[in-house]
Amino acid sequence: HIAALLDGLPPGDGPALPTVRTLTVASAALSKGMRRAVLERLTPNLHIAYASNEVGPITHARPADLAQRLMTVGRALPGVEIEIVDDAGQPVPPGEVGEIRVRTPSMTRDYIGDDAARRAIRDGWFHMGDTGRLDEAGHLYLYGRVDDRINHGGRKLYAFEIEEALLGHPAVAAAAAVGLKSRRHQEVPVAAVVLRAPVAASELIAHCRTRLERWK
Repeated sequence: HIAALLDGLPPGDGPALPTVRTLTVASAALSKGMRRAVLERLTPNLHIAYASNEVGPITHARPADLAQRLMTVGRALPGVEIEIVDDAGQPVPPGEVGEIRVRTPSMTRDYIGDDAARRAIRDGWFHMGDTGRLDEAGHLYLYGRVDDRINHGGRKLYAFEIEEALLGHPAVAAAAAVGLKSRRHQEVPVAAVVLRAPVAASELIAHCRTRLERWK
């Protein structure tokens, strides 16, 4: 919906919806470029929420939060606990990326007739199936679905990182990264892009090298 709103705007400067007091996005991740476009071209009153049907509201980022930390989805709401854990289920320190698990008194306790879904509920925590990190102040940042992680020779690479790097190039309108099976590296990252203007693949790769660690 946000993409359609932005694509439909006539040329011009400043917010097109100056009287909108609150625009909340909660159902999908917004890229850095899209967040900036919303703030500049739709309304500065952007709110970002993170939630699920099983847990309910989890975090909320207000305009003041986004002004300091553009990519956060906010801090835990009252009564909500958030932890970032590694593949063994052990909490990791602030700044480290891992799986997001949440605990709240009102969360779902079980699924009826769905053994596969039950695995999301372990030791009193609901495992969101998302990856993310917490900063020192408790602000949460999303890195995509756990299943979207790319295992490159035992090191974890997040499709979100590659997509954000590509979207930072002015010729790229959309980007999607996935892991391709590799005999040597287990998986290697492959990206597809939709372009606004012609650009060589070599230029996009060089662009990514300035924004990602060398091995990525």
